[in-house]
Amino acid sequence: MPNHYFATDEQDRVRAGRMGYVPEGFGGMACRLLSLPATPPGTRPLYLLRDANDGCLLTTNPVEVTAARGSGFVLRGVAGIVFDATVQAPGTRPLYALFNPGTGEHFYVTNPEELDLAKRMGFVPQEWQGISCNVYDAADPRPDTTPLYRFLKPGSGAGHYFATEEQDRVHAGSMGYAPEGFGGIACKLLALPATPSGTRPLYLLRNANEACLLTTNPDEVTSAAGSGYVLRGVAGIVFDATVQAPGTRPLYALFNPGTGEHFYVLQGSELWCTLVTGAERQMSLRATVTTPTTGSIGSRI
Repeated sequence: MPNHYFATDEQDRVRAGRMGYVPEGFGGMACRLLSLPATPPGTRPLYLLRDANDGCLLTTNPVEVTAARGSGFVLRGVAGIVFDATVQAPGTRPLYALFNPGTGEHFYVTNPEELDLAKRMGFVPQEWQGISCNVYDAADPRPDTTPLYRFLKPGSGAGHYFATEEQDRVHAGSMGYAPEGFGGIACKLLALPATPSGTRPLYLLRNANEACLLTTNPDEVTSAAGSGYVLRGVAGIVFDATVQAPGTRPLYALFNPGTGEHFYVLQGSELWCTLVTGAERQMSLRATVTTPTTGSIGSRI
């Protein structure tokens, strides 16, 4: 069992207490993060991963994000916000997730006729009854959505390419992919809520011993699977290490190669003491965190 336990969710704080951990620091708080922007009930992030061949994997399951490392997929970020597979909100329809065991391609459709065609081509439904989540139609006019674009390279035998960001769409075009479907749009996702400039998600991972890893680097989320870590979700929003916003201070990330523990501190004196007792400084500034009243991350020992 690790020495320290970090948490933002109430259920994790309760679990820490049951395992014998007690709060440490200022009211048990290590620091404060910017709270995650509010999203409608029944929604969750849709994670986007790619492999070396630009194959795409979309999932709402944090465990699958790290498990996909075994198939060569790396997290690229959050594509948008979607409704759970069991939540049929007004104006939404199922996004079906399929997989072709012969080619290794992951494929996503909203059209039942296209779903049947894909099955005849060797694709197998994934997730709950093949439904990954619920999304808005490609032609939906509401302004708070972001398109999920779909591309195909004609005559190449390559799989489909999915993208939400402009740079990925340009990349697809440069590789010879052409838009497919309604204006090249597969469906529409709820747009990611706006956050301050210079911020990014802080991902929280745990291993089987409840040890914690915090990172803003999507590549590290998937590479950490090799050390037994599994993504639990997004803990909050933080400022980049190079952005010293008013009211923030550096969050130092450290690693002890002797025990395998990841540790996070704000105080320079605590950083020095930790270094003296054997923890290596992994990155001097992983992120800067805010001190006003926002979502907090607690430390227990």
